[in-house]
Amino acid sequence: MQLGAGKAKLSLIADKQTGNAARRNVDVVVLTSDEKDVKTRLEKEAYLPLDGMLTQEGDVYLKLHNTGRRDMSLTVPNGTEHSPYWVHIRKWKPKLIQAKAGASTDWVEVGSQLDTLNDGQWLLTPTTIGAVIEAVLNFGVEFGVRNAAGTIESVAHFKGLKGPVHAGLRR
Repeated sequence: MQLGAGKAKLSLIADKQTGNAARRNVDVVVLTSDEKDVKTRLEKEAYLPLDGMLTQEGDVYLKLHNTGRRDMSLTVPNGTEHSPYWVHIRKWKPKLIQAKAGASTDWVEVGSQLDTLNDGQWLLTPTTIGAVIEAVLNFGVEFGVRNAAGTIESVAHFKGLKGPVHAGLRR
């Protein structure tokens, strides 16, 4: 079914259950325009096939603050998963965020690198552009989330970083 632009209303209605029936539960409602992806997952995955689609895309953002004297980049891979959810089809590709010396980036979407259903760990890897000289790195990372008004709100800012950043993730 195609939804038109604008607001939509979804109603889930259960009639009274009779006999020896189980209580009804809804695990997830997925709205997607990628029907091909859904069909592929249903055909190829035997274990909770739609769970692999559930990331924090559009919810979590990162801003890189390069306070050093050299241009730098920060590699943001997918979060390491610690559950059977790693079996799912993923489209994760590391994101490379670059910042000129003394400059900050705009907010960069990174929630697509994080599983929605699971805790995990993140290893953010910084390098100077053109060389790997960690001694000259000096940077900060700021995390933001999209609030109810649709704007990105800073929730954490880590300053004075010199090397790889290990981050524990909790949902």
